[in-house]
Amino acid sequence: MNLKYIKNGFLFPSRLLVAVLFLIAIFTGITLAEDKAAVLKIKWVIDEALRMNPGLQAAGLSWDASKKRVQQVCALDDSNLEFPYSQTRVGEVQARLIF
Repeated sequence: MNLKYIKNGFLFPSRLLVAVLFLIAIFTGITLAEDKAAVLKIKWVIDEALRMNPGLQAAGLSWDASKKRVQQVCALDDSNLEFPYSQTRVGEVQARLIF
């Protein structure tokens, strides 16, 4: 090679282009070689957090229990049947049936 071509910059752009293309080829290969299974899925992360965190399990059970309590509040009152028996001073007996 003649130094005249190197000094004028004739070979410099071609070497730069080769170097850039080489780097692009290397990094593209690395990106394509990544394992697709290594990517985290949000569903798996949530399931793993729920399974491994006892605080979240307790909060979930507490929430389920509070949903059951709402149904109890909406239920009718228990029915009562009373039978008072009282005696007056003069000896008469009064009996009533109260619902």
